[in-house]
Amino acid sequence: MEGTDLKFIKKHYGENFAKMCREYFPTILEQQGLLTEIIFFLFPPSRHLYEDIVNEGLENEFKSYIYAIFDHENKIKANIKNMTDVDKTPEQLLDKAGYILFPECKTEEDVQAFKKYYSKGEELCTFKGERLNSCRIWFAVKKDVESIRRENFENPQREDEYGTSVISIQFTKTKPNILSIKNRYNHAVRNPDCTFGNDLDNIIDGLTQSFIKSYSLDLDNELYGDETSELDDNLSLSFEIPGYVQARDGRFYKSNLEARHINYCSIDNSIVTHDDVYYYDKSRYIILDHFLIDLQEKQIKDPFPELSSNVEKQYFKSFIDSIGPIKNIKVERVDDNKVIYITPKDNDGIVKITLDKDNNFIEYSNPYVKKIGDGFLYYNQSLQKLDLPNLEECGELFLPSNLVLSELNLPKLTKCGSLFLIKNKSLSTLDLPNLKECGDAFLQRNMDLRQLNVPNLRKCGSKFLYSNNGILNLSMPKLQVCGDGFFSFNETLRTIDLPCLESCGNDFLRSNNYLKNLLPTLLEFRNLF
Repeated sequence: MEGTDLKFIKKHYGENFAKMCREYFPTILEQQGLLTEIIFFLFPPSRHLYEDIVNEGLENEFKSYIYAIFDHENKIKANIKNMTDVDKTPEQLLDKAGYILFPECKTEEDVQAFKKYYSKGEELCTFKGERLNSCRIWFAVKKDVESIRRENFENPQREDEYGTSVISIQFTKTKPNILSIKNRYNHAVRNPDCTFGNDLDNIIDGLTQSFIKSYSLDLDNELYGDETSELDDNLSLSFEIPGYVQARDGRFYKSNLEARHINYCSIDNSIVTHDDVYYYDKSRYIILDHFLIDLQEKQIKDPFPELSSNVEKQYFKSFIDSIGPIKNIKVERVDDNKVIYITPKDNDGIVKITLDKDNNFIEYSNPYVKKIGDGFLYYNQSLQKLDLPNLEECGELFLPSNLVLSELNLPKLTKCGSLFLIKNKSLSTLDLPNLKECGDAFLQRNMDLRQLNVPNLRKCGSKFLYSNNGILNLSMPKLQVCGDGFFSFNETLRTIDLPCLESCGNDFLRSNNYLKNLLPTLLEFRNLF
């Protein structure tokens, strides 16, 4: 049976996350509304949270963090200092409570031996196997179990005589060893993994501490009142998920991009600064990379111009100007993606922007722009496809932070500034048929480019394709001038054709040992290796 907490969590965070909460937090689920309050306080609703936790292998850290919040906020204590039965073993205490405690299950056969006590359809998930990989398991069975029959309980209650006549006591092997007491009814009652509130002392006083001492368990000492050791640090009030930022309001936001110490959280349509969290109405605004699209005013803008230097303002301007004044904006869902269609005032066609399921900016198509200034999409890290069929010239720092661009269409580009795609690692082919001049550090450190077609390139700056190790054959039939470090640290190049080269800078083809043995016949290059 599913309580209101799990229904809320399933609706807002997804079924897998709800299942994880049911497994991890049965004790917290005892207090209706508490787990919902904790989760919602820490994490804005997101169906990505489960996979982000699992993909990063943070399940145990997440579990410990929520339990730490639970303990910290609710001050749950169990003081056992004055118990009269403090020296008794778990077997002795449970005998006093009317149970036989069987030895700890060490094999799968030990576990399966208790399946006989469960009615069909109410068997523990434990019996499906492999639970011993993650938990230590005991079974306690009432001495008069044979006289307690399922058919006598038409309206099952978790702590009724039948439900508690066979219990499975399980501790996680990861520290702290978190307890779950599993009911004989299993899924026929609400929260069956939290029988007796997951508190052994609710069976008989002193049982918690007796288990700790007898079986060397490592429970949260503050929770169970152990004065013999220091407070366990494993239940930490700190938690980190890669790709998330914890804001000053205490919540974790999934960040699509961090720039200027600002986190742009497109999924939540919020922006996290050092001082505050800014929420934007999803019916009016779209966070696009490090820009804000205002659907009502039909504008794309820098949401925090006061935080930008004059140079950074130019970087924002280069993308905004590539579209120009806007006549209309239309947003559609296409499969898992969101597509934004923009009609500029000065043209009748469409500029197309595509966001993926996480609202990352992944595609941009603009058939109109002919010239782009410096710092185009300066902070962008997610663009995969770029189509600018009429672009003729771009300034320096063109997509300088992007690592993943894999499709680039610039058939009319004739001139590009310095630092063009300097961090890209994903382009395997590059065709710039009309490029005539490029600045310094053109595709610097692109290690995987295999094919380069620049038949009209006449002049290139320093560090042209510096540290590329993918190109085997290079032909630049019209190249006349190149700067320092041309193809330096390329050790794979096997053939080169530069019939019109007139001058080059220092470190020409430096560290290419294969061509170094062939090129000294070109006397003007002899001293440049």
